[in-house]
Formats: sequence, structure tokens, C-alpha cells
Amino acid sequence: MNKLRKRGKACEIFDPLFLKGKENNIEQLKNIAGGLKHFEYRDFDDKFLANLEKEIPLAVEHANKEFDWNSIKETDNFKTIIDRKIKRRKLNDDHILDWKDDPGERASKTW
Repeated sequence: MNKLRKRGKACEIFDPLFLKGKENNIEQLKNIAGGLKHFEYRDFDDKFLANLEKEIPLAVEHANKEFDWNSIKETDNFKTIIDRKIKRRKLNDDHILDWKDDPGERASKTW
């Protein structure tokens, strides 16, 4: 796997929707987090990664708590993207395009 893919995979560690239901995969999540070293940032040193690994079980615990994701409003940019997709694909106005499938909107909502 090349560095770019490893970086992308490592970023999933910050996604609560990715962490949800992963309480039995803590070691696998630690391995994924270790991929942050491929960003080659000075701050992603061994100490940072060790501390991050310690926090993964707590992050998974929080990701599994009840939360109403629909309570977060869509961004104007996402509404524009959805409107364009509906027109381009000739979909009905009531067709559901999920924000979880749009990387930018997913990042905005989870942030």
C-alpha cells in the first residue's frame, strides 16, 4: 500500500462513524493510527502515537454513545452539490443522497 493510501486510512481514526461498533478491534485501530507516521509531520512522533493509542478505547466508547446526526444542519455547499446531482441525474427532489457518502460533508458534520 502506498503512502497516500496509508495516510487516508490513518485519518479514519478520527471519524466517529468509522469507530462506532469497533470495540472489539482496538489492536486493529492502533495499527491504523500508526499510519499517521506516513504524513511525516514532526508532531506525529512516537510519543504522540503512543498517547493516541492509549486514547483509542475512550474514542470508541464515545463513538458508540447515542447521538442524533440529523440534528446537525447541512452546509450550504452540500445543498448546492445535492441540487446539482439531482438535476444532472434527473432524480426526484425527494431522492435521498446521504451526507455520509460525501467526504466533505461527512468531515464537516463529524468535526
